[in-house]
Amino acid sequence: MCPGVHSPVPAACPHCGMALEPLTPVVRPTADPELIDMTRRAVGGAVLAIPLLALAMGPMVGLSLDRWLSPRMSQWLQLVLAAPTVFGCGWPLLARGWRSIVTGRLNMFTLIGIGVAAAFGSSFVAVVAWC
Repeated sequence: MCPGVHSPVPAACPHCGMALEPLTPVVRPTADPELIDMTRRAVGGAVLAIPLLALAMGPMVGLSLDRWLSPRMSQWLQLVLAAPTVFGCGWPLLARGWRSIVTGRLNMFTLIGIGVAAAFGSSFVAVVAWC
């Protein structure tokens, strides 16, 4: 993506964070390591997102969990489920977004990082402030 940036090994561009691709097409006998990592993170995120979705949106469709959890406990549980999803599963995107801000080469990772950080940050403040 960025002119003049080369690496002998698979890596992210130091300027914009995009994955560097080989100059000449190479037939790989194994899967792309970045694809494997992102797939693992997506599956982990989905596993955490299913109970999070049930807790957050369940009351809107008649699935009330009030017998087992107080509303306050539900909010804390949602925060506990969301934190590893955001920071564990989304870390490569957040790191690339930060790199794009630091270098001044804004791209899609900038938008993703700012949006996710703002959403998680405001939710975190709302849960903690309601203590």
